[in-house]
Amino acid sequence: MEILITVFEWMVSLADAILLTVLGFFAIILLIWTAIMADILADENGQHLYCETSDAGVEHCYMRRWNIVD
Repeated sequence: MEILITVFEWMVSLADAILLTVLGFFAIILLIWTAIMADILADENGQHLYCETSDAGVEHCYMRRWNIVD
């Protein structure tokens, strides 16, 4: 009976270690994704610089307030 309890405790600790490793991996991926999105969406005072090229090939740039529904 003593061996069964020891084996069960070992299996539970192994499952716990695997679970923590997987969750840690996803936490790191989430952290990297958040940093990348913050860099992409970095702006000043809620505005972004938008540039469009006209039919004549002239590039027009203007500041526009960023909105999630745009």
